[in-house]
Amino acid sequence: QASNGDVLGLFRVDHRVFPLASAEPPGAGDQYERMILFRSRDGGATWSREPDLKSVYGEMYPSVIRLSDGRLLMTFTVRDLNPPLGVHAVFGVERDDGFTFAFDTDRLVIDAKTPLDSDSGGGFGPTVQLEEGTLVTSYSYRGVDRQPHMEIARWQSPTISDGGDR
Repeated sequence: QASNGDVLGLFRVDHRVFPLASAEPPGAGDQYERMILFRSRDGGATWSREPDLKSVYGEMYPSVIRLSDGRLLMTFTVRDLNPPLGVHAVFGVERDDGFTFAFDTDRLVIDAKTPLDSDSGGGFGPTVQLEEGTLVTSYSYRGVDRQPHMEIARWQSPTISDGGDR
């Protein structure tokens, strides 16, 4: 919920029903779906679509947390089209009416174990922050053996030292 009271929802959607204005839908498989944002200004009774997040086809399963330093972190799955496949993360800034994420400048790759010649192989990386600051992301991937595997990554968030508002 945004600090102004609006309720925000990030959803995985069918790319044929909600195409990007800047690109043609790439195909029929569900690995090409994407994330979009909806907003409710009346406690969830009605919803309206918000501008695109600047994510692309094949990115889905978002998870957002507020880090102890105040930044937001969104982890999500890249299932096709933009290797490496796996779990990626972007940092964001909370605003009074919601948030913004820097998909084009602050992208981190947490998991890239799905082989480059594979189709979608997993992902799903929700993240939590431990009390001392360590981030823990769980995810799945399809290995070179073509079998699903599950792992947990423990990692530290990079710090922002450029004086920016991110």
